[in-house]
Amino acid sequence: MNLFCHTIIDLIKKSAYWADRSIRSELSIGLIADENDYTSNFTAEFRRQINAKAISGLTAISYKVNGSIERKTGADACIILSNHSEAKMCLFEAKLPRLSTKVNAWDSIQKSTSQSHFSSQLQRQKRYKSCFAIWEMFYCDNEFKKQPAPFLDFVSSCITHDEAFNYDDLSRSNRYAAWTDSELIDMHDKSTIYQVDDLIESVCMCNMGTRINVHRVNGLLSELERTVDVLSISYDDSNENS
Repeated sequence: MNLFCHTIIDLIKKSAYWADRSIRSELSIGLIADENDYTSNFTAEFRRQINAKAISGLTAISYKVNGSIERKTGADACIILSNHSEAKMCLFEAKLPRLSTKVNAWDSIQKSTSQSHFSSQLQRQKRYKSCFAIWEMFYCDNEFKKQPAPFLDFVSSCITHDEAFNYDDLSRSNRYAAWTDSELIDMHDKSTIYQVDDLIESVCMCNMGTRINVHRVNGLLSELERTVDVLSISYDDSNENS
């Protein structure tokens, strides 16, 4: 059974698409400073897109959780989708490679582990697979339709955690070395590339992630511990037949 009725899922999906497309447009003209700025603006715009629809029972709020979530989970943001009794939780790690202006600048060696920072994030994310839908989201600073292949024309490219982890584990010759631009492009070539709205739809339709009791949400957030952008979208569907 879906988390929401099809009408609400479609509305949420379209809101995610236009939020990402809007912020990519701002990034391409220099209005977004970095990946953290993009993530914060994306979750805020997603919230505005939802609330502007003025659908009874559908609300979205965004906020930050303090602590060390990103260090522990290897993720930048959490999206919570909930009805009156159940919820699905999503985590994503954001990267801004800036392939149009920089070379091999989006990953680095972590001093504490002497390992690729992105690889260590993928390893930390793996611990949360049982409760969260997880993906990697790559922001693109090129103008629409001027990005290098295989990135997407209008929005960010997303790769599921499983595919990114498997590429890191099986296709990289040295997991401890920082990722290169060519490895990033090769991973895109060898993976299924999603738009963020497609992943949100998949979560809402329960093809991805785990359904949990809505009362577990705060407990799971408190386990994560760090300053992370959180977007919570809820719909009271107690009178709906999904």
